[in-house]
Amino acid sequence: MSWTPQNCVNNVSTGFLGTDKNVFHAFVANSTNQLVRSGGTDSKWYNLNKMVDPLNVGVIPVGVAADAFAVYCFVRGCTYGHLALTTLGSDGTVPNPPGVLFDLGRPNNDVTKKVIGPVGTAVLGPFVYCFVNVDDGHLWANWRSVCNPASPISSPSVWSWTDLGVPSGVTVVNGIGATACGQQLLVYIQGSDGNLWVNMWQNNTWLWVNLNQTPHAPTVIGPVGVFTNGIYNSAYIQGSDNHLWLNVTANGITSWTDLGVPKTGVTLARGVGVVPFLFQIWAFVIGSDGHLWVNWSQTGATSWVDLGVPATGVTVVGSVGAICPTGTPYAFVGGSDGQLWACSYLSATNTWHWIPLGQPTA
Repeated sequence: MSWTPQNCVNNVSTGFLGTDKNVFHAFVANSTNQLVRSGGTDSKWYNLNKMVDPLNVGVIPVGVAADAFAVYCFVRGCTYGHLALTTLGSDGTVPNPPGVLFDLGRPNNDVTKKVIGPVGTAVLGPFVYCFVNVDDGHLWANWRSVCNPASPISSPSVWSWTDLGVPSGVTVVNGIGATACGQQLLVYIQGSDGNLWVNMWQNNTWLWVNLNQTPHAPTVIGPVGVFTNGIYNSAYIQGSDNHLWLNVTANGITSWTDLGVPKTGVTLARGVGVVPFLFQIWAFVIGSDGHLWVNWSQTGATSWVDLGVPATGVTVVGSVGAICPTGTPYAFVGGSDGQLWACSYLSATNTWHWIPLGQPTA
């Protein structure tokens, strides 16, 4: 059974990753829109659908976050547009019985609103955030303000909806990502004006900033990934020219860099994710040739490396995400053979290798 989901409205991606205690998790939906998970120390597949889809209407992954207490998997129902949550143990284990379903509902329990797409997740101190795109065109956050370590999702009162609104005259088209460092929280979106916008938590208030108000800024058509170290805020996007673009904001000054295409005749088909590695940021993308590519910069120059395909006769057709636990980067993608694959870096040999993670079962 293929892991690629049947698309619901405005599905941005086919899966998302979270890390905690050096355990990685790949959450995807299979061909019948059941939520499945691969990862942990045993690399087995677990069907989590009974946890999050008791009505059997199908789900789409929205995001994954992790703190010291649990791994949080957010999904939305294909039919009703609710946001739902289930957890794994903080060590990546699947509880027995397998997890607890918690329906986070629609924004402010308004039956006229539906969650239609993911934007990103973040953890800032004791707060866990899931940012989503809603069919009113606004950016919304569902967040946990209080944590009971014995049961991180047990009380409805600890999870709240907040309408983060929209920039003036603009609606949210696509989520680009969310990232946090120190006391800084940044949420990036693609606006209906084709611009990259960031909503930042600053001085106990949310502030929208248009990042396209500089010369030669691109028109945004899709996400690649975001990252902050508390000083430099970086957003990688796919431009309308199908180039990889980098936006960097530091000390209130924003700039754009065209990182180009993997090689002549190969354009950017889709972003996979970004990770910090070896004092650089590594941006993984799928090329129009069906290969996985990585872009990284050093001493002011940018470089592209062709990571190839998972196996002979297998091309890269789907994006799941990228992480860097224990200093080792992993890029997770879907192959044309219906398998989930991981491409990881071996520092001892300075090479990349592909790991087949199989297919979810029915």
